[in-house]
Amino acid sequence: MHDNTIKSISKDYFDYLQTESKFIPLENETIEFYSPIVDYFGDSISVNISFSGDRYKLTDHGETLWNMEQFGLDLTNHKKQKKYQLLNNIVQNYGLVIENKHINFYTNRIDLSQAIHDYVLACILYTSDAA
Repeated sequence: MHDNTIKSISKDYFDYLQTESKFIPLENETIEFYSPIVDYFGDSISVNISFSGDRYKLTDHGETLWNMEQFGLDLTNHKKQKKYQLLNNIVQNYGLVIENKHINFYTNRIDLSQAIHDYVLACILYTSDAA
């Protein structure tokens, strides 16, 4: 491929991400990020981002595990299932934390962009692999 073609494809892709990604300010220094990637229900995978002290918290407010429960996968009560082990592996590999059925991630400002990307990727990996 020619350099111009590669540059054009790259520009188109980043323009798409810019257009389809939404950062919506909420109350209390909180942002809701809507990714261009959709879940099994056709909804955008969203991440709530809040700031407290010296770190940012990313959370799904329990949507990922709730969505799995809607498909009959209650992983928090069946920890010996292979699908729970898959979830646990992804959580550990990405440094996520499950708190009250919410998948959370804590990071600093410098690493926030990468954290958002990794968080969405982890949610996609889990839901696609578990289904």
